[in-house]
Amino acid sequence: MRPSILVLGAAASVLALEPLIEAILPSTSPTGTYDYWTCAHSTYSVYFDPPKPTGTLLSAFMSYNNELLSDCTERPCRYPESAEWCAFTRAAPSSVLPAWSSYASNASMWWQSHSSAEVKLAVNCPHYWWMASMERLGANSWLNQTII
Repeated sequence: MRPSILVLGAAASVLALEPLIEAILPSTSPTGTYDYWTCAHSTYSVYFDPPKPTGTLLSAFMSYNNELLSDCTERPCRYPESAEWCAFTRAAPSSVLPAWSSYASNASMWWQSHSSAEVKLAVNCPHYWWMASMERLGANSWLNQTII
């Protein structure tokens, strides 16, 4: 009975995240009215600088990412599904798994401390949020990976 409950809980968590992910990682620039003037006074860059893997973990990570996107024909490519990224631990060399565990822990703590403010800014200031997300190459991808 418990494994079923855990699977249902995990599925519910992913479903609950989907609208938030769309707000935080929009695929197109926002339309509609402009943001409130107060949005201009917010600092956005800190939210697009999550922890990133380094060394051999980064190499394994990039290799796996290239594999996931190898069939991409649209530009920009869609973000890989979270289930695809969750399979990284089965595809990665065992030598990088300790570094992966450390990275995942750091990313989780970072997301926990930033998520509330990120969601608030992304929802309330979509135009400024979009502009900030485009300032740093790859920022959206790293943020997506951190959330997953």
